[in-house]
Amino acid sequence: MKKVTIEIAAVDAEDELEIRRLLSARGAYSALYEIGQQVFRPARKHGYPDGTLSELLTRIDQSTDGAGSDLIHELEKLYFKIIEEEGVSLEDVNG
Repeated sequence: MKKVTIEIAAVDAEDELEIRRLLSARGAYSALYEIGQQVFRPARKHGYPDGTLSELLTRIDQSTDGAGSDLIHELEKLYFKIIEEEGVSLEDVNG
C-alpha cells in the first residue's frame, strides 16, 4: 500500500467548499456510475426492477411506437456526452 500525504491550505470558505468537493469525489463518481446503471441501462437491457417504471415505459412505448425507450436512449447519450466533456471516466468505477 502506498501512502500519499496532501496538504491543502484553506484561506476562506470558498476554499473549504472546494476541499469538501475534492474529498467527496469518490462518492460523486460512484453516484454517476449508479445513475448510468440504474436509470439508463435497464431501459435497454433487462428492464427496471421497479414495476412502476417498467409499466410506465411499456405504456408509453405501446402508445407512441417506442418513443419512451427512444427518449431514454437519447438522454443516456446526452448524459455520457456531458460526462466525457467534463473529463470524467467511469470505466474504473464499480461500486
